[in-house]
Parts: sequence; structure tokens; C-alpha cells
Amino acid sequence: MDQSSFANTRAYAIGDIHGRLDLLQRAIDAIHLDTQERGPDAVTVTLGDYIDRGPASREVLDLLAGNPFPTPHVALKGNHEAVFEGFLKAGAGGDHWRKFGGLETLHS
Repeated sequence: MDQSSFANTRAYAIGDIHGRLDLLQRAIDAIHLDTQERGPDAVTVTLGDYIDRGPASREVLDLLAGNPFPTPHVALKGNHEAVFEGFLKAGAGGDHWRKFGGLETLHS
């Protein structure tokens, strides 16, 4: 596919969700409304940092796994996911992840 295929495509970008399901839901609702008004030619990109700090990391991941957007969805991995992944794979970086907000993720 060449770049001209995307010439009239809008992009919605959402970053740093950090376990805030309430704010993610507001963004999803806004994207639904905008696509109803402006048409479906769009893509939604989430920029990572889905987990840590906020109270609902698990719920955020569950919701995003089902693509709640009325557009194709591209999910990128952020540094919070990378640190958590390293902790899960090797047990390394646990203190660092905890300082990132990992305890909130465990609680969710």
C-alpha cells in the first residue's frame, strides 16, 4: 500500500492512559462521535503506557483488546509495558516497575 492510500485518513492518537479507564472511555466516545460526523476514514493509534498509576490497568487492557474504536486500531508498546514485560520475563526491574506505579497495576 502506498502513502497516497492514507492521504484522506484522519488519525486519532491516544497516549499515556495509565490505568484511567474513565478518561479512555471519554476518548472512545469522542472518536465515535467524530466518525459519525466526519465519516469512517480514520485510524486510532494508542501510544502505550496503558498500565500503572491509575486504578484500572486491567480494565484498560481488557477494553483495548477488543478494539472499542469505530476504526482500525494500532496499539504500540510504551515504556511502562516494556518495564513490566521485563519484570515478568526475568524478574528484573521490580523496584523500578513498582516506582512506576506497578503496585496499582497489581491491585487492578
